[in-house]
Amino acid sequence: MPPKVSFTRKKILEAAFCILRQEGREGVTIRKIAAGLGASTQPVYRVFSSREQLMSELISQAEDFAVDAIIRFAGEEEPFLGIGLGYLRFADEFPGLFRALYLEGCTSLAPDNLVPDKLRMLNHIRKDPHLQGLAEDQIRTLLSRMWIFTHGLNSLAKSLPEEKRTIFLRQQLHETGGALIAFEHMRKNNPHILEHINIKEETEQ
Repeated sequence: MPPKVSFTRKKILEAAFCILRQEGREGVTIRKIAAGLGASTQPVYRVFSSREQLMSELISQAEDFAVDAIIRFAGEEEPFLGIGLGYLRFADEFPGLFRALYLEGCTSLAPDNLVPDKLRMLNHIRKDPHLQGLAEDQIRTLLSRMWIFTHGLNSLAKSLPEEKRTIFLRQQLHETGGALIAFEHMRKNNPHILEHINIKEETEQ
């Protein structure tokens, strides 16, 4: 009787992660993972009872990898601008992983839904001198709004001429980020500023 083949949890997740990077979330199947390991599906099922259980751990690992990469790509830039630039570079260098995490609904950056990995990004942008004096909820809102803007900006990136792309993207992040930060400082001094704007709009209608 042939010996029972077994793989560690780490080894199985590594094989799954390779597939996720190349093919996105839907490409990750137990059969493909087993093939990558050169085994049947049984050793995988001995560690993970279902694909759902495996995917939960895999996405968590992928999010950790993504945040590490984005912060690393931010480099020595001003932290708030750097996170935006890091996100764009991550999308360019890891398209399959980017699709799985940020286009297929696996993760969220809503201000009230910042899981530990995203909190590392929050801690990074807190170092930005332009954010000093802002409240915690304002910094969370800034990260979320800038993420939404950068996500849209990334959708336009490939349509831009390559020789102009980097300058354009940087300029847009710099100007929009500056406007968002300026607004939050205004909101700190006048918490009801949006209410005044809404009243004005209703009056004009």
